Amino acid sequence: MQPISYKVGAWLPTLHQQVTAIEEAIAEASSKARAIADKPRTNNVQCSLHAQMADTVRLKLLDRLVALCGTIDFDGNETLWEHEIVFIPGVETPFGPARNDDVVLRARADVLGADGTFRKLYDRDWTLCFLGAPEPPNPSAIKRATQRVVYESSVTGDTFRFMELLGYRFNYEYTKRGYRFTYKNLTINIFRIYKLQDKNKVTTAIPLSPDDTSWTIEVFSSSIHRERVPEAIEKLYEFASYVAGLVNLIAVDHTVFKNRIYYTR
Repeated sequence: MQPISYKVGAWLPTLHQQVTAIEEAIAEASSKARAIADKPRTNNVQCSLHAQMADTVRLKLLDRLVALCGTIDFDGNETLWEHEIVFIPGVETPFGPARNDDVVLRARADVLGADGTFRKLYDRDWTLCFLGAPEPPNPSAIKRATQRVVYESSVTGDTFRFMELLGYRFNYEYTKRGYRFTYKNLTINIFRIYKLQDKNKVTTAIPLSPDDTSWTIEVFSSSIHRERVPEAIEKLYEFASYVAGLVNLIAVDHTVFKNRIYYTR
């Protein structure tokens, strides 16, 4: 909108000019409001529920998930084999408030390609991931879920050289093996964790706890805007009701997922 100008001593704008100016101002304000509304919202919040399951229940749960998710081509073989490498800052921040700014970064990749073939370390499609600290639960909420900010970005080229350039160093690694299903916008992972005997060699993995035969179940939403958290929690509990009697999905204590860095010399 062009401002209305006039010289000292000249007549003030006519009524028609004033009305026109007001209409233009309203149209301009509406246009700006639409532009702001049309800007993409940041979808970086993830909600999840977890459970621990005895191995004796595994086959029954898999049968139910096949029916729920419509995975008719599932043949009973494992569909999840994920390699995760955890990195921490290469230079330790001195004790003090600034130390809280140190964050853990994770590089994740599926070991198997889309066709089920084994992929070597540098041939895998790596994703760089930051997991924020879960938010404390709302005491007044009847239905609770683990809620945290998650940032993910695919990496092309040499992932490990990239981490060095960021000033990060290797801390530890592990693999997850088990089953992965999708139900609507939810991902269901059923897995056991394995530690690697040789660095970066997933074929040397052995059970983290040899005497523990249980499975971990995590069900998580896609990354969403904060305004959609209540909707995501409702969907999580809807899914939980479908597998009730086999597993009891719950919101884990938020302190369990803290990303505190324990520096060692």
